[in-house]
Amino acid sequence: TPQIQEWGRSQTEVSEQKEVHVGEAALPGRPIFKVIEAGIGTSVDREGGRLTLNGISREFTCNNKKIYFLTKIKTPEGGRITHVWVWRGKEYHRYEIEVKSPEWSVYSYVTLRSHQRGDWKVEVRAGDDVLASETFNATLYVDLLI
Repeated sequence: TPQIQEWGRSQTEVSEQKEVHVGEAALPGRPIFKVIEAGIGTSVDREGGRLTLNGISREFTCNNKKIYFLTKIKTPEGGRITHVWVWRGKEYHRYEIEVKSPEWSVYSYVTLRSHQRGDWKVEVRAGDDVLASETFNATLYVDLLI
């Protein structure tokens, strides 16, 4: 049965694999992690035992809504990875997330506030090694009520 955890919700991956060109890292005494899929969107749902990302984009508005980063990890052993959210070149938040073998889907999110416009990046890290990253831009939300 799929398992979901708070702050970096996870689930066992049970169906087809999509290969994506990203890095992998092995730390001394730690397992090898390979990111097979990564993306940024507006929601995460569960379909047929899998986590899926919706509203995939590279631009979002700062209107107090959550932005999600979903990654699918392949590893021969369990371990921990980290999602690091970077805003305007500085670390904004990090989520350490447990993953299990052979494949595991995890996500984290931030809520974009009106003052958080600009360039964002989200990284998947194993220790200090960046395995994958995605960038997006957050723009001002304008309510056009007249």
